[in-house]
This record gives sequence, structure tokens and C-alpha cells, in this order.
Amino acid sequence: MRKKWLGIGLLLLLSCLCALFLPVDLLPLDEMTQDMAFDADGSVYMTANDDSHSRIIAADSNGRVQYAYQEDSRAQDRATAIGPLAVSDGQVFFIRRFGNTRLASFDGWELVRLDMASGETAVLCTDRVDNLDVTGLSVSDRMVYLAGVGEASRAGVRIDTIELYRLNLEEEDGELLSVTEANAPEGKNVVTAVHGGGSTLCALLSDGTLVYTVGQTLETVVLEEGDTPLSGLCASNGYLWARGAQPGVFLTGTSNRLRAREIDETVLSGAATSNLLALRVYTEDGKTALARTEGEDVRLVERLQVPLDVRLELRWPAVLMTAVAVFVLVLLVLGVLHFVAGHRLRSRMTAAVVGISALFFAALVLVACGSIWQSKQGSTEQTAQWYAQNLASTLSYSNVSEETDGQTTLDGMEEADLMVAYAVYAIQDGAQTPVYLSRDGLTANADLMQCVMQTNEHGYLTSGSTTLDGHRTSLCAVPVRQAGQMVSILVVAVSGTEKSLLDNGGLGLFLLLALVIYVVFAVVLAMLIRRYLRPLVPLAAQMDRLAMGDTNLDEVTCADDELGRLWQSLKELSIGMAIRDYELNATLESCRRFVPHSMEQLLERGTVTEVNCGDLVAADGSLGLIAFGDSERMRASLSDRDFMDYVNRCFLDLSQSIRPRGGVLLTGGFDLSAVRVMFKQSPDQGVRALLNLLGDNGSGNTNCFALLHKAHFLYGIAGTEDEAFPYLASSEVSFFSSKLTQLAETGCRLVVTDAFLQTLSEHFSTRYIGFFSTADGKTMYKLYEMLDCYGEMERTKREQYDARMQEAIRCFYQNDFYLARNLFLAILRLSPADGVARWYLFACEHYFNAGAGEEAHYDLFGISH
Repeated sequence: MRKKWLGIGLLLLLSCLCALFLPVDLLPLDEMTQDMAFDADGSVYMTANDDSHSRIIAADSNGRVQYAYQEDSRAQDRATAIGPLAVSDGQVFFIRRFGNTRLASFDGWELVRLDMASGETAVLCTDRVDNLDVTGLSVSDRMVYLAGVGEASRAGVRIDTIELYRLNLEEEDGELLSVTEANAPEGKNVVTAVHGGGSTLCALLSDGTLVYTVGQTLETVVLEEGDTPLSGLCASNGYLWARGAQPGVFLTGTSNRLRAREIDETVLSGAATSNLLALRVYTEDGKTALARTEGEDVRLVERLQVPLDVRLELRWPAVLMTAVAVFVLVLLVLGVLHFVAGHRLRSRMTAAVVGISALFFAALVLVACGSIWQSKQGSTEQTAQWYAQNLASTLSYSNVSEETDGQTTLDGMEEADLMVAYAVYAIQDGAQTPVYLSRDGLTANADLMQCVMQTNEHGYLTSGSTTLDGHRTSLCAVPVRQAGQMVSILVVAVSGTEKSLLDNGGLGLFLLLALVIYVVFAVVLAMLIRRYLRPLVPLAAQMDRLAMGDTNLDEVTCADDELGRLWQSLKELSIGMAIRDYELNATLESCRRFVPHSMEQLLERGTVTEVNCGDLVAADGSLGLIAFGDSERMRASLSDRDFMDYVNRCFLDLSQSIRPRGGVLLTGGFDLSAVRVMFKQSPDQGVRALLNLLGDNGSGNTNCFALLHKAHFLYGIAGTEDEAFPYLASSEVSFFSSKLTQLAETGCRLVVTDAFLQTLSEHFSTRYIGFFSTADGKTMYKLYEMLDCYGEMERTKREQYDARMQEAIRCFYQNDFYLARNLFLAILRLSPADGVARWYLFACEHYFNAGAGEEAHYDLFGISH
């Protein structure tokens, strides 16, 4: 399950990365508006507006995006768009317009300051001037200058005015102060107005002439001979840029001195300073590019380079939509896989519901996308033709240079969800000259000009399509005739084919509604299924417990259906298994009493029932040999019942001491004179077990002796299939078993060999008492007596004279029997119960009296009493 979710997470991450790094223009240049500006380091700032977002982009001379700002295209329940802008000291000042962005019809604006370091915005002032359309913005000496076009009335006739206002940034809640105001010439309209520096205003009139203010009067900028009329105007830091009527002509300079230049590409918009120039141009291969010039050099950038941080900021809606789509697809795939290969009924049913609902959701989205695209694709083309024919009939009865009639007609026909614009081209000597433009961008476009030329050539209605301001636009060009002669061409552009996925009235709302319906449907259906199949989980858990042998099942609440009958059968099965387990366990417990404890573990079997005749194991381990007094004497002195009670007590004492410490009996019988025990854990546990049996304070079983040795032995099961018994084969065990009685007669309680003593990790009090050697003399076993089994007084006394004891034994080994005899006599005076010292005294007197004629044997019990 963990790997599955990890795979889903990686798939979602991969899809988001694909949405983030798709090889398409994230900020296409053909979607930029006419507004451009420069900052101090030479970066050019551009704006872009669509149905969902408004953006400000800063790019360097290489086309790399240095900064990007994005905001939703809706504020205060109104559509918004970013208009003119200016840059100064790390701050961007721009006009936020309110209204119908598609129709370029605005009913309000506000001046906004953007701090590029923090990304925070602040509204400096709102629309406080009646009928002022701000078309130019500049910043100088902590002053923000707003230039725009207003309205005035003279003798009952509406005329355009150009106005300049300023705002002091150092004053809180500053007011807009009027700087300059002038009226447009009679019969002419103002297309745009910009700040030309100081108190100078520059304006572009509808006839293509450029004027500037001197006080409250207007002066016309005299262009050089051969310069074409102007069709666009922009100002950046007091420096002007203007677009000529011809495709590749533009002018730069100050208000009283403009210099014309020409490039091969069609100029769309631009901005200039005294030494820098940036143009948005339309190339011959049909692409929009950014042209940067320094001197006479021109560098074209066809695609902006967008770094990762800007992609993350601008593309998160696309990443989110991609993640949702991939998640629905993953749900569909997982639903199919779980339904086909799943092993749980609940999972399969839930997967089927989720998969079907995901498929239903995807189908709804596809149908919606297709219907919206088809309806918009057809409607805009038909709308463009309808607008063109109606406007052509209106203009045929008026002078084509008087555009007011056409604008009035257009205002009465426009729809709220479409952006409609038109242009009038006069026919003079076979050439087409733009007379009126209702919106920038209708000129210098190859697709549009193709419609105009075809109409001029054939004289009938011509349709086409193009891209204007980032919108797919349907075009319709129709001839305008007067007195039977074609005097002009009317071009109507209708945008509305490509609606944003996040448009409140389009596919975005449908996607949101479909997603909500899908989630609610899937959740409700999944809850119903889970509620019906809820008993399956505890039922499966009870069956797992039953499979593991646990017959104590918890009660499960089920309805009276198939699941209820399944639970009833499961309970009856558990009762039957419990009865069988009881009988089997009773039989096994009865048999285990006759089998050595943990014998199956020694033979590496799971249970006693798996032990077979012939099983054996060769091992090295810590062995204990235990003798319980004189069994023959006890049998003769006790009755049958008393003797059996004595044997039971001895076995109980032994079992309680060795089992908690890993001790295991190695024989099936219980020979009181030589009980054999193996300690599986550590040698220290073996010492602790026997000290507990003997009593570490001398209060244990006083009629007991034990010897510990590390030996190699063979343990197995011998016999037939009908009858078998355990056996232990070890020459060392047999050798030490023959010595137990003699060691017990010395009064020692616990003796260990040197091989066993070396394996101990804990410290115990011991003393060396001698050695045993085999009959062939090849093997010798050193013996040590454990003093911890005695009481405190006896142990202390033996530890005090141990040095004298070791000195006496050393003299014995050196044949100094006289000195050794005296030392042993002294030890016996201190401790008459020391049987080892008594035997050594007997051996010293024997060899001292025998003289040099008898060879001495130094091993313990080498001579008998």
C-alpha cells in the first residue's frame, strides 16, 4: 500500500512538473498590451490582461524575465485590467481600470503602487476626476504624473480635452492637483495623451498628428518631410515614442524634436529613453517578437525566458488543474485495477463506484469543452459578419472620416461577453489608409491587412481570423460604397472564441460544478457501500484470528443477510475448533509429562509431535551433574510412599531452580545419583541455578552435590516408531559421573572444572582443590570449589585459609609430604568439616610412611582410604 501511494505521489509530482515546464510560451509576446516602460537598469516593463489575470512583466535586454506580478482580473465584483505604468526606485506605479475588459470600456480607475521587493500593493488614489481616461503615467522627483483624455462641452458640442495631474508621494492621503489642461482642436478627437516632462503634455489626435501643450494652448509637432501620420504614442521618463502609420516606421525623441526610424518588421508598440529602445514587432514569419536596440543594432527576442520562481508564481492555476485532472485519471485507473485484481469485496465495489464516477466526470468535461468551443467558434464569425453589414449600411450615408455615427451604432449592438472593434480604411489611388481606429492593434497585423486587400481587390465581404491582445479574433471586411463607388473598407473584429477556463460564466464554473457533483456523488455512494459492507472488516479480522488458532472471537454485529449467516457459521466453526483444541491440548499435556522439558528445542523441532526416532544433535554446552545423597540408604530407611515423596521433592527443587534460568533435563528418567542438566543460556545462569538449588546462604537442599563442566556431547532419540527414549553420549560425562560420590563424600557442595570456569563472565568466590586425570593420563581436569554456596561464616573462614590450602597442595605436588601434612593438620583444626583437606592429609601420611619405594599419584582420589 505504501508503494502504491508513493507511486501516485510521484505521478502527481511528474504531472505538475510537466504543467510547469511545458515547452510553450508562458508569457507570449502577442498577448502583451500597448503599455510599456523602462526602469533605471534598462529593463523593459510590459503588461498583459486576459479573462482571469492581469500581469506586469519586466525583461532584460536578453529577454529573461527579471520580475513578474500577477493579480486576478476581478476586484470588488468588477472586471479589472492593468493600464499605463511607470517605474522608479524599485516601485511600479500603474493604473488599475474597472469595467468591461473585452470591450475596452472602463467606468473607473485607481492609481496603485507595487513594491517589487515585497510584492505588496497600495492604492494611492481613486478616480476622482469626472470623465478622465488615464492614458499616460510617469514618475519624477517623488511626483506621479497622470496624463489623460477628458471631456468638455463648448456651445453644446462635446469636445475632447487633454489633462495632466500630479500626486505628491511624500504626502499622506495626497490629492490630485491639476497641472495642465487644454482643449483638442475642433473636429478632432484625442486618441491618447502622455506626460512629456515638466508641465508639458503630448497628445495623439485622430488624424495622426502629434501636439504638445504650451501653457493652455496646443502646438503641433512638425514632422520631417516624408514622415507618415502617427497611430500610437508612449512616454517613458519624459522621452517619447510614436508609431507611424506605415508598418515599420516609428519615431523617438522629445516633444519638440522627434526622429523617424524604420525597421523591417511591423511595429506594434514600444517605449524609448535617450539611449534605449524596446519594440514589440510583428515579424514576417507571423510571430510577435521583442526588439531591443542600442544605437543602430537591433536584437530580436521571440520568446521570453521565464525562470523557475516566476513559473511557480504564474502557473500555479495550471498546475492545480493538471493535478486535479491527473488525480481523476489515477482514480479511474486504480478503480479499474482494483475491480479486476482486487481481493476485497468492499474495495472492488468502492473502486467500481469511484471509477465510474471519474469516467462520468471526464465525459462531462469533454462534452462541455467541445460544446463551448463549437458554439463560440461559430458565434463570433457570424457576429462579425452581422456587425460589419450593419455598420457598412450606416457609414454609407455619412462621411467615412466621421466615425461618431459608427461608434453610436456599435455601442447599441455590442454584447457583454464579446469584444468588438472596427476600423475604417479610405481608398485613395488604390492604397488603403486608416481613417479611424476604435482600438489599437487593428493596424499592422498581417491577417487583418490580408482581409482589407482581398476586399479592395474583389469588392465583396471577406472573412478571416487573427490574434489580437491574446484573444482569438474573427475578422470581417466589407466595402463601403457611396454613389456606387467603393470609397472605404470597414473591418470588424469580434473576440470571444477563447474564454478562460476560470471565467465565471464559462467552462470554469461548469468544471467547478461538475467536480462538486462528482465528489458528492462519489462520497455519498462510497459511504453507503462502506456502511453496508462494514461488517466485512471485523469478519475478516475474526477469520484471521481463527486461522491463527485463536477461537475466542469478539462479537460482530451483522444484519440478517448473507453476512449474518456467514458470521453464524464462523461462530459454530470456532466452537468446534475450541473443542478439538481442548482435546488435543489435553492429550499433549498428558504426553509431555513423560517427555523431558524443552527436548524439542534441543533437537531443533517446533513441537514434541515433530520429534522423530533418530533425531540427534551434536553440541557443546554447559552441563551440570547433580547427586541427591545416598539413594540406596534413603530407599532402605524410608517407606515406599515416603521415598516417593522424597524423590518428588528433589525433582521439584531441581525444576524450580533450573527452568527459570534455561536449564533442561537431558534424560528421560530421574537417577538421584547422577541427574544430567544442560544450561542453554549462559554459564553464569547455570551457576545461579545450582546456587539457588543448594542455597547461596547454605539454607538450600543440604543433601545435594553438583558439578559443572563444559563438554561436547551427542543427544538424540533412540528406539523404534512404537517406542523411543532419549539418550546422552559423552565420555566426559561418564567420567565425571563416576567421581560424583567421592566428591560428595568430601563435603563439597558445588565444584566446577577449569574449562567451565573460563566461560564465566561474573565473579564468583572459588578455590582450587585439585585435578582429575583420565586412565590413559592424556587428559587432566582442574577442579575448583564454589564457596558461594556456603553460609557467610563458613565461606569467610575458607577464603581466609585458602592461601594456606594452596601452599599445602603445592607442597604435596612437590613431594614435600611432611610439610604438606602439617599444613593440612592446621587447616583441619580450623575447619574439621573440610573433607578435601582431610583426603590430602590421608594421602600425605600414606606417601610419607611408604617412603621412596612407592610412586606418588597427585590427582584427587588417586589413592583410596
